[in-house]
Formats: sequence, structure tokens, C-alpha cells
Amino acid sequence: MACPGPATFLGPVSRPSDDPPVWRVTEDVLNGTVTVSCFEGGETITSDGTRLYGSEGHEMTASDADPSHARMASEVVYRLHQDGHDIMAEATAEMTSTATDFRLRGDLRVSLDGAPFHTATWDESIPRDLA
Repeated sequence: MACPGPATFLGPVSRPSDDPPVWRVTEDVLNGTVTVSCFEGGETITSDGTRLYGSEGHEMTASDADPSHARMASEVVYRLHQDGHDIMAEATAEMTSTATDFRLRGDLRVSLDGAPFHTATWDESIPRDLA
């Protein structure tokens, strides 16, 4: 059974704007790394005037010379305008690895009508245990 699409819950929707998508592969020959960058975003407006914008950007780097050292950084943004209120959620995260550990750092910021509403921060190191 397929999942219902957004029109099932929100009524007819339109997509008045999409940010230009990015999909880029960059090779750094001197440092022996390859980086993949991608981004996608856009806004949806429902029949009742609700506006929802979402975007995701990711950058992943790996090293041929030392595969145990890798990095992934992400940034996600959601904005909702509904019933005269503006809600924004922004999250950034970075995961890095060494020969012995994975490290995950992240920040979440939520605002309501331009005022801070909620924040959270993570910073954890996890042993690789041969992974």
C-alpha cells in the first residue's frame, strides 16, 4: 500500500518556488579527497494559504589516503507560515570519523514568530569497535 501524498491531508497544493538543486562531486588531487555536495529546497502552498518551505544541504568528504577519516555535514531548514504564525526549525549536524571513533555534533534551533522557542545541542563520541 502506498503512502498518501500531501494533497490527501492538506488539500490541493502548489509549488511556487524551488531553489536550484545542486549535485556536485569535487576531487582534490593534492589531498587525495573526494567531496560530494548536494542541496534541494522549495516551497509548497496549500489551498488554505499555509506555506511550507524546506531545504536540505549535505556535504560528504572521504579520503583515499586515509579512509578512516571521513566527514559529513548537513543543514536542514523548515519554515511554516500558518494562521498568522511563522515557525522555523533549523538543524546543523556534522559527523566525523577517525580510526578509533565516530563523532556526532548537532544543533537544533526552533523559533516562533521570530523569537527563540527551543534549542538543543549534541556532541557525542562513539567508539568504532572495528566498524
